[in-house]
Amino acid sequence: MYARAAYTRIWPIKKLTFLCQIATALKLVHNMGFLHLAISSHSIHIVSPTQAKLGNFEFAIHARGELKNCLYVQRPWDVFKNIYWRWMSPEVMERKVPTKESDIFSLCMVAKEVIAGKLPWEDKNLKDVLDLISQKMKESKNCNKNNPVISVGQFPTLIRRLLRAGLKF
Repeated sequence: MYARAAYTRIWPIKKLTFLCQIATALKLVHNMGFLHLAISSHSIHIVSPTQAKLGNFEFAIHARGELKNCLYVQRPWDVFKNIYWRWMSPEVMERKVPTKESDIFSLCMVAKEVIAGKLPWEDKNLKDVLDLISQKMKESKNCNKNNPVISVGQFPTLIRRLLRAGLKF
């Protein structure tokens, strides 16, 4: 959605409509018992002026049963780090078992990207982000868990609530 916005003007209300469509698609995926695990702006396809679809299901897994031994958790970090690290949830970056909340975090990172008009963690490299997440995870064990990793003060109230819910540790 971000790359497309660079070439075509997409009005803010249309961006929110697209995000709602993707959230509905993700809810359907979760209700069917799957985790997407690769939600990013690359996985959102604008197929018409009024419709966006969620794609890129190559890393999706069935969420029932024991996930500790699933291929996604066992895959080498190198497969994912250069593609999806900007949208990955902290637990996935730390190679912990993914959950529905992992997908929701990724969706919130896409929402942040769409609203801010720039890539998540644009001014940071992967090592800096991993260090920040590790630090925040340690702090969250001793602090209030309602503090998001990023500042969302510039977003409208409804979006701020969505980001706080999705990006808290």
